[in-house]
Amino acid sequence: MDAESTIKVAIADAHLVYRTGLRKALESRPFLDILWAESNGDGLLQKMQIKTPDILLMDVNIPKMDGLKVIKTLRNNYKDLIIVVLSLYEGYDLVTKTMKMGANAYLRKISNPDEIYQAIITCMNENLYLNDLVQNALYSNFNNQRVAKNSASKGKPFIRERNKNTKISGGRL
Repeated sequence: MDAESTIKVAIADAHLVYRTGLRKALESRPFLDILWAESNGDGLLQKMQIKTPDILLMDVNIPKMDGLKVIKTLRNNYKDLIIVVLSLYEGYDLVTKTMKMGANAYLRKISNPDEIYQAIITCMNENLYLNDLVQNALYSNFNNQRVAKNSASKGKPFIRERNKNTKISGGRL
């Protein structure tokens, strides 16, 4: 495998066993080069300055700097970096927030290594990996915004305006 086809990956997670296991699970995959693994937000940002990966696999719950703040900092300084969030949390609010902040994918930590690998490859090719969790979270957020918008117009009946030039014949538009 040549250097140009290699995807440089870094891992940031507070749990040593998870970091080590994830690294082992991905090391044997084609096209991946695991550059480093870090346990906290400060160390992550320091290592980014030394060896910048193509993809960062990170938990949002990391010590010394909140993961959301890390994502914001990374988006400001490393615009081309692909961020794949791996988390125990599956709440739609957190999923939506991380995606809006610039994460390219959000997976649960219990995801199969094959899915994590697929997310890496998909993000490299298409910039986003939208699994069922992300799709459902984004849909729920979109739908909640629509409901809130409609609720804001309380007291006003919801009536669609029709084009005044539309002729009605036989009871149909």
